Amino acid sequence: MFLHVFAAQADNEWLLQDRYLSRVIVDFFKELPEQTIKQFSTRPLVLVPITGHLSCAIGEKDAMDIILIFPELLRKLRSANPRLGLAVLAHEIGHLYHRHSVRKIDRLQAQVEADRYACELGYALELLETLEAFTDLDTKVRITYITADYLSKKNA
Repeated sequence: MFLHVFAAQADNEWLLQDRYLSRVIVDFFKELPEQTIKQFSTRPLVLVPITGHLSCAIGEKDAMDIILIFPELLRKLRSANPRLGLAVLAHEIGHLYHRHSVRKIDRLQAQVEADRYACELGYALELLETLEAFTDLDTKVRITYITADYLSKKNA
C-alpha cells in the first residue's frame, strides 16, 4: 500500500524514472519497520530534488511529508555503496516518524531522536561517517550519543 501511494505521487516521478535510484529507495522502504510504514500510509511522502547540502525533512500537519534531496545525497544514493546516503535518508525519515515538525522539541533533541531512528535501522556506522565531516558542537554531541548507543548495543 505505502509503495503504491509513494509511486503514485507525481512529485516522485523524477526518482522512479532513475532505475538504479528507484531500486535503492524502494528496497530501503521495504526494510522500514511496520509502524513507520503505517504512519506514512496515512500521509503522502514526497522526495524533492533541490540544491543545498545533504537533505532536510519537512512535515506538514494534515498534508504530506516532504524530504528535500540535495545533490550530495543523490550522489551518495547513486554510488556503488548507497548506505551512506540511506543513513541520511533514514535520519530524515526519523524526523518525520517522530513528528518533529509539529512537536515542541529542542533542535538538538530532535537531531538525536532522528539519529537513533537511523541507528535502529542499522545505519550507525554510516551516520557516524557522514557526521565526521562537521565540526560544530551539536554534531559532536550527536556523535557521542551515537557512539555510546552503538557500543552499548554491541557489548550487550
